[in-house]
Amino acid sequence: LALAVAAGPLPAAAPTGTIRGTVVVEDAQGQALPLPPVVVFVEDFVEPFSPAEAPAVRQFNKRFQPSLLVVPVGAPVTFPNDDPIDHNVFSVSPVKTFDLGLYGGGKAKSLTFDRPGPIRIYCNIHPQMIGDILVLPNRHHALVGADGAFTMEGVPTGTRRLRAWFARGPSVPRPIDVEPGAEHVVAFKLLQTVVSEGHLNKLGQPYPVKY
Repeated sequence: LALAVAAGPLPAAAPTGTIRGTVVVEDAQGQALPLPPVVVFVEDFVEPFSPAEAPAVRQFNKRFQPSLLVVPVGAPVTFPNDDPIDHNVFSVSPVKTFDLGLYGGGKAKSLTFDRPGPIRIYCNIHPQMIGDILVLPNRHHALVGADGAFTMEGVPTGTRRLRAWFARGPSVPRPIDVEPGAEHVVAFKLLQTVVSEGHLNKLGQPYPVKY
């Protein structure tokens, strides 16, 4: 008790609010589409955070698993190859351009992502292997559910800038004033502009037809 009194009262927790909302994705004709993976996040301040588990994108059955990984700035991501064949993970994204080279089953390589933003990843051997890594500056984000709803609790108060992001079209920003203890509701409408997943290999050439 004496030690507790000497130390003084604990600092009060910073005030926060809650953001709830919905997201719809439409095509160019305004028709609603099945919801792809969408992340809504706060982008206007930096606050280091630790992921719940070590970030990894596995290569299994000629697919990236998960197909979308959200990580903090500065996080090392591991790329294990769980297939009995070779893979070559690469990206030409401006946020992080890299080439992990060819490596076989049972091996893994790691890479640190030191800038916020989206990074699309491919395999140089198998064109159907397409994934995304979204690097965020703070922990305040939510993965939108299949019903289009999301909830983000514990958002620091003040004027915040939200962004709804997905890999198939432009992201949408939205300013919001977060008040202490308040619940705020927002709605996003996203336009899908990417229909084909076709792409070239790391040399800018078409993939061999046999793959």
